[in-house]
Amino acid sequence: MSKHKWYIAFVQPKEEDSMSKKIHNICEKKFGDQYQDMISEMYIPKSKFKTISKGEVKESERLTYPGYLFIKADLSQNLKMTLLSINGLRSFLSNSKGDPQPMTEAEYADIVKSATTVSARHEDSHSYHIGDRVVLKEGSFQEFEGMVSMVYNDEKMLDIKVFVFGKEVDVSLPFLSVEKVINEDYTHSGH
Repeated sequence: MSKHKWYIAFVQPKEEDSMSKKIHNICEKKFGDQYQDMISEMYIPKSKFKTISKGEVKESERLTYPGYLFIKADLSQNLKMTLLSINGLRSFLSNSKGDPQPMTEAEYADIVKSATTVSARHEDSHSYHIGDRVVLKEGSFQEFEGMVSMVYNDEKMLDIKVFVFGKEVDVSLPFLSVEKVINEDYTHSGH
């Protein structure tokens, strides 16, 4: 039975691909032929979706879990310390003792499934209305919240007013580049 298990590493968001390559290069250099026995796979969940821009349909990719890198490894103390010494790898999801906590195969399967589910959800037609609150998922104002000021259903485009440092900025984005803020009354209880 394989000792390889899936671990979750926290990395700098938007650096997932470069971290995967950096881990590969550093470990291959340090461990040589043994590297393949130590790390069998690295996974960066991405979902594919379609956007319409200027009448053209383009297929794009989006990270499903920004800042996360999934590593299937036989995580010895030596390998763990090597990985944690790599600039950009912040930490692992750990148990109460501070040791990296492996995922079950079922948990990993759920991660893979969620990437494809997000992709399918982005393909669905969206319904937006003037006044809807949205979070921008792409562009210069990524993660900013805005309000829909105009809806172009045929082009699947939105005009959005975004407040940036106290100033109102108008942006136009495809439906697939925003997410509707569903429940404005949600409060996190901390439990």
